[in-house]
Amino acid sequence: MTGYTLASQVWDSSRTTKAADATVSVTSTTGGTFTWSVTDTQTTTFTADEYKYDVRLTNGSGLHEYWIEGTIYMDEGYTA
Repeated sequence: MTGYTLASQVWDSSRTTKAADATVSVTSTTGGTFTWSVTDTQTTTFTADEYKYDVRLTNGSGLHEYWIEGTIYMDEGYTA
């Protein structure tokens, strides 16, 4: 992952409204691992039932590669 930058966004499932820019941080360049997160403040604005996200890697030449994509299903937990 040396020389790559990472970016991630969360969108509603119809991709009409961006819900958040996620934070992506490389934890090991040799192991290819990273952390992905959104804040409590960001998730308070998530009012839809479902969101989509991806993680995009960009190399030094500007070429994009989508590494991971997924779905966030919103549901209120029970633990206070």
